Amino acid sequence: MDSALAQWDEKESSTPDEERAALQQVVYNTAKTYLGKPERKHQDWFDPNDQELHTLMSIRDQTQVWGPRMTGPVHMKSTNGKETVSNSKRVVTRWSGEHFQKLLNVPGDIDHEALNKIPQRITKTSVDEMSTMDEMARAIAVLKDGKVPGEMEFLLKYGSTEETICSTDCTN
Repeated sequence: MDSALAQWDEKESSTPDEERAALQQVVYNTAKTYLGKPERKHQDWFDPNDQELHTLMSIRDQTQVWGPRMTGPVHMKSTNGKETVSNSKRVVTRWSGEHFQKLLNVPGDIDHEALNKIPQRITKTSVDEMSTMDEMARAIAVLKDGKVPGEMEFLLKYGSTEETICSTDCTN
């Protein structure tokens, strides 16, 4: 560490940030050289002293550790149930074209008398009226700081009166 610090003292750094970064590198590299990197210890389900498993895990040969991985095409029966579909394009077509069309596009049995018995609510036309400047100013004042409302992403809270007028015109 002394020799590394002596070499660090010889280097000229212009700013305190550069000096701190250089000192950090010296301390880190010295610790890594003399102490080494810590070995990660996991609590495993197998006996940690089993030399064969430890060797295989160090090699990281997943085939020998866990066995061969089984991959292959997905098999699915056709709509009539007589043939098996294993081609991936045909499987996707079977799912999207046949299964979901059959499942989702079923005509519903709707009792129109029941629909007509549902009480209708009065339509409120007051929401169709244009916003006033006071309503817009109150709505803008309620906004959280640093948040941008809506899809237009206008920063309105600390804007001028002209921006409030413009936003009122844009939203109406």
